[in-house]
Amino acid sequence: MRPSRLPIPPLLRRSELLPGESLPSLLERLARFNYYHHAGVIAWICRDRAGDCSRDYFARPRRLQTFRQLAHLTLTSADKLFAASDHRFAPVLAPPGQAQTVMLWSDGEPRPMVTSGVVRYQLRSSTAVQFCPLCLQEAAYHRLSWVPVAAAICLEHQCLLVHHCPRCGKRMSVAEIVRRTCQACRADPSTGQPVSVAGDDLGVLSQQVIQWWLSIAPPPELPPGCTLPSRHPAVIYHLLGILRGALLACQDGWPRLPDPLGALSGQIKERLNPREKMSPESAYYLFRAAFQGVLNWPQGFHRFLDAYSRRNPQARTSSSLTGRLGRLGTHEFRSLWRHPECEYAEQGLASYLVTRNIPFPQMMINRYRNAPAVAERAGLWTQERAAKALGISASLLGRLFQPGPLIECLPPSSIADLSLLERDRVLAVKKQWKSGLSMNHVCRWLGLTQWEVVRLAALGALVVERGSKNDDGADWTFNRQSVVAFFETVAENLTLYHGHPDNLIFLAEAAFLTQEVGVDSAMLLKGVADGTLPAFKLTRSLPSLFHVRFLDGTVLSLPNLIYAKQGWVSGREFARQKGIPHGAVHMWVRSGLVEPAATFGLFWNYFDARDIEQFADERRLRRVGESQYL
Repeated sequence: MRPSRLPIPPLLRRSELLPGESLPSLLERLARFNYYHHAGVIAWICRDRAGDCSRDYFARPRRLQTFRQLAHLTLTSADKLFAASDHRFAPVLAPPGQAQTVMLWSDGEPRPMVTSGVVRYQLRSSTAVQFCPLCLQEAAYHRLSWVPVAAAICLEHQCLLVHHCPRCGKRMSVAEIVRRTCQACRADPSTGQPVSVAGDDLGVLSQQVIQWWLSIAPPPELPPGCTLPSRHPAVIYHLLGILRGALLACQDGWPRLPDPLGALSGQIKERLNPREKMSPESAYYLFRAAFQGVLNWPQGFHRFLDAYSRRNPQARTSSSLTGRLGRLGTHEFRSLWRHPECEYAEQGLASYLVTRNIPFPQMMINRYRNAPAVAERAGLWTQERAAKALGISASLLGRLFQPGPLIECLPPSSIADLSLLERDRVLAVKKQWKSGLSMNHVCRWLGLTQWEVVRLAALGALVVERGSKNDDGADWTFNRQSVVAFFETVAENLTLYHGHPDNLIFLAEAAFLTQEVGVDSAMLLKGVADGTLPAFKLTRSLPSLFHVRFLDGTVLSLPNLIYAKQGWVSGREFARQKGIPHGAVHMWVRSGLVEPAATFGLFWNYFDARDIEQFADERRLRRVGESQYL
């Protein structure tokens, strides 16, 4: 039978965590206090006495049981040990939107842990550390603030951190930092001469903000006029990492980068390998340059992208996002859109495309079309939303493109899509419409010529706000409601035709057939709006009034058919029935003896059949009486 594990006795000599100390540093100091050769002895004690953590890594534990064993051994709470470990950086270093690796804590709450990928690229290991020589002169222990690669300076002394022995140049471990002795040359790392960055306000500010995001420094006081995106630090830090990676990938183009990235080629002398951890000096200047892309959002972001697009000569005049920003625009930003908190970066990119007249990539168009709320936050509206704001139907809105009045509201080079409009420009059009519609806008709305619009105004179908009857109407301003109401009335009075389209004729063809009787296209449309002329459409939505159609060959007979249902008769037909000259009826009207009930065109008068019959009978009787008298 296997004997039970013995409880681990506390260490004979112990020490509390020093201010800002890392967990590996504490273990190394405790090993020295208890006269062990190195911290591995403490790990060996735990492995020997507690099987649950036998496979764990004690410098960065991944099990709650390991923290409990270390807490019992050191008489330090597990919460403090966890806060001193690399896991402290997990909430910020984990990419937004990705499932985090967590450790179920003693209180039942999950705590995020750093993954191997994060450790490999963003944290320095306990065997290859960076340090501040001036801090070591004050106290020989390893600080947790020296672990992130992005934390490249000591904020207290405003100097670059050092990542090698000052004498032999060897990488140094936590144990060597605690002992203040290089194992290779016996040099004291605290004798190193750090490089001061006290005069670099932008660089110091970038480090203050980055280390604040990483929870290893207090919140900085931003200079006047400086702002940061109001988002979770993990979200902004992720974008910062994307911009840093983009700069790292275009090292050959650094000499061509203008301000604010123009100094990169002179500041970083070495060739950087993306797969290796860079020196503190390179990290400092690279993060300093990337930081300008998130400072003073979104103007700083736009300036960064403008400078970055100059990394190769061909990109200067590129009219596409891919040609201008390359992989940064097509791949890296797409990863941000997977998480709602990263919408601010997407919105910043959208405003950049609009202001720089760069076409929206199709993936952005598709995303905005399917997520109207996201599009609106980016300053874009769907057609339905824009139509609602303008107070018109979506079908009417669709006619105001190419080359209608809303053509300028489309995102750059997105005319082929027509699914999104720029909100601010739509609102500008709405403001313009409050004072009335120009002649050009009315023509586009209705799909008619300027002459036809003038004729509709003369017939009273459209209301003119400003304009003189003596000019050609080019400068007229129309009441918007009258234009919308006229179009919608005509559209509502149209019947959807299910027969063969060849049986119908266009508005222009109908006007040609009725021109001999003085009926033009404007009169035909007013007849349709009044409900006296039957007309048709081939689709449920009417593209424009130009597409109003009539039955072939029946245009001239339409007045007779419609007015006959109301008990009216044309003067021509009445004269034929009575066997009198048509001119006689016309003379009655001119003399004011009879008044037509309606007039179609210029010459077709229609009368109430009973009234004109009574008048004709009275006139006939009067003539008979006169003849008898004579």
